[in-house]
Amino acid sequence: MNTAQAALAIAGWFSLAAGMVSSMGAHFAADHRRRNGLVPRKTPDFYDFSKNVFYFGIGPSFRTIFSDAHRHYKSRFITRCVKVARVAFVLAAALLAAFFVSLVIW
Repeated sequence: MNTAQAALAIAGWFSLAAGMVSSMGAHFAADHRRRNGLVPRKTPDFYDFSKNVFYFGIGPSFRTIFSDAHRHYKSRFITRCVKVARVAFVLAAALLAAFFVSLVIW
């Protein structure tokens, strides 16, 4: 592995981490607004929880993040977190794909 590959990997993982942190911030803020009655309880979550007892599946709901569900909350913080998460996840996918392709080619 050379320096360029290491840089791609590090940038990809940092971008993925930024997307996870940002989407978690949006999820916590949305949960706070739902629990305090500021929005209806049926407003969609930003994280999915698996119903399978053998798989502890907690992850960002890409369907909700890439939709306009954040507009239901009328919160600039949630909207900005969702926008950062969108960019970070797309960038992470591109960087990590380039990293794996570079491993095969070089």
